[in-house]
Amino acid sequence: SQAAAAETITLSNIRNPQISGSTGNYQIKTQNSADATIDQDLAVAADTITAGALSATNVQPTSLVAGAAGNATVSFTTANPIPADGKILVTFGSGFAFNSGAATAASSATMNGTFAVGIAGQTVTLTRSGGAQQNAGEAETIILTNIKNPVISGSTGTYTIKTTTS
Repeated sequence: SQAAAAETITLSNIRNPQISGSTGNYQIKTQNSADATIDQDLAVAADTITAGALSATNVQPTSLVAGAAGNATVSFTTANPIPADGKILVTFGSGFAFNSGAATAASSATMNGTFAVGIAGQTVTLTRSGGAQQNAGEAETIILTNIKNPVISGSTGTYTIKTTTS
């Protein structure tokens, strides 16, 4: 190729990182057959990998009666793996109360290990431990206990579900 000519090379079968964030800078070098560098750019601008979308999401209280306390089933299918020490954050609409009758706990028949439960405002944070990474594309179900429905009938508001690293 000629000096100062723009070149494009397409690489196939490249997989993005499974965790969102910066890729870090890329590096491009050209070398001769003796591996001596001809040209280089060691700080090609990074890209930002965005989070995958959860699908088949649902949060379903066992009872839909105003003021009833019981379990809520959280279900979703992942786009990316959930690390063994990852977190799942479930945000409930206003009016739900946690630790109703006993501490809110979490269990799952689809994920191994245990969950530590943290509550801040309307968000329940489940921190995984003692299990293995959950693969991408898996349907997950988690049961949360001792959650009290809003005491006034009507819409529960929008729930959100998010997975994160530790």
